[in-house]
Amino acid sequence: MKLKHTLNLAAICAIWLTLSVMAFAQAANAPAPKIAIKKTDLNLGEVKKGTSANFTFTFKNEGTADLEIKRVAPS
Repeated sequence: MKLKHTLNLAAICAIWLTLSVMAFAQAANAPAPKIAIKKTDLNLGEVKKGTSANFTFTFKNEGTADLEIKRVAPS
């Protein structure tokens, strides 16, 4: 009786492990965005108070899903 219970538990664990691995493999191949930025840093030198400094960063989505940019902040 105890051996049968152990075998049932082992079978359940094996099935759970197999399903987990399959789910992870599918998630790894799922479409995902990938941002590519040409230039990631910029030194504008000294900017006087009251003036503005502008620069345009060029980027593109090299991934296979939509890229959504939710927040941008200077560092």
